[in-house]
Amino acid sequence: MSIFAQPAPQAERPFFVDAHLDIAWNAIVFGRNPREPLAVRRAREQGSQAQRSNGTSVVSLEDMLRGGVGLICVTLYTGPTWANFSPLDRGYDNAQQANALAHEQLRVYTELLAAEPRLRLIRNRQDLATLRQARAQGQAALGLIVLMEGGDPILSPAQFDEWFRAGVRIVGPAWSATRYSGGTIYHGRGGGPLTNLGRQLLVVMARYSAILDLSHMDESAYLEAVESYQGGIIASHSNPRDFIRSTTNRHLSDAMIRKLAARGGVMGLVAFNAFLHANRDLANQRHNTPISRYVDTFAYVADLLGTTDNLGIGTDWDGGFGLERVPQGLDSHADFPRLAEALSARGYSDEQVRGIMGGNFLRLFERALPSV
Repeated sequence: MSIFAQPAPQAERPFFVDAHLDIAWNAIVFGRNPREPLAVRRAREQGSQAQRSNGTSVVSLEDMLRGGVGLICVTLYTGPTWANFSPLDRGYDNAQQANALAHEQLRVYTELLAAEPRLRLIRNRQDLATLRQARAQGQAALGLIVLMEGGDPILSPAQFDEWFRAGVRIVGPAWSATRYSGGTIYHGRGGGPLTNLGRQLLVVMARYSAILDLSHMDESAYLEAVESYQGGIIASHSNPRDFIRSTTNRHLSDAMIRKLAARGGVMGLVAFNAFLHANRDLANQRHNTPISRYVDTFAYVADLLGTTDNLGIGTDWDGGFGLERVPQGLDSHADFPRLAEALSARGYSDEQVRGIMGGNFLRLFERALPSV
């Protein structure tokens, strides 16, 4: 029987990690307070523009704590105006606007941390060690690492210093194309390599021991960055391209996954049905996607690499989709133990399951975050 099916010894309490959540974007665009109980929010949003645009909400603080989540990467997500998800969304047309939007989102986290004593901002390895000790002692504590998704809010590579002092520890240079990197192609726009400005940004980030997030980077930019970047690397929310025989650059090819693993990186697999099926009709019907289908993606990457050491979770929940397109059996983070059980049922050892559910990301953060 898995350790997740029974009360765990003190040293083995679950410490799950979700490497990608757009909490501030949801708060600003859709009025979603993560402290609000999920049932209350779902009732309030029934039939609303928020639900029509972003689906039935999945994310709440209480469900994370109840489900054993100990650390999340929370984003400063900005996207260009032409790619707005919703009539409620606000994009940017220039770097100054992107900068202002990201600062507005940063204030959401500042206010949330001030209002919620169970939350801890993780800036360095010591902060992470303190969080782990608190969790081991049974405290209800949840760590936040700030991840910038899309680099355009950084006005220049030299200005990264200000974002680092503000708490940003992970940067994904692209969402779609930015001034720094080619990114995911939407509506025929977005691809391309790293720009010269992007190469300069990576040099500056490495000086600060910032972590590079490769998710959303176009393949040519990704391959250059994974070879050249001197700091820690992750793909916070990416799925295997060849698993669903996709041709989109949103997913990682087998070669890209191998490159990430060779650098000791960790890949957070997305719990989004559209990333789990080649057939879009199946993806849009929740009952066609059991939790076992999500586990299939972990198995695919584990078989490709011959190890589970580079696997983690980056749900991207409430990041443009909601419960309707989340695998059946996962209603919120409170159901993370179900995912652990499903991995165990697939034959993975307790140690491997702990790694996938959070230990692999924790190991990378302990190595890659600044020491102080």
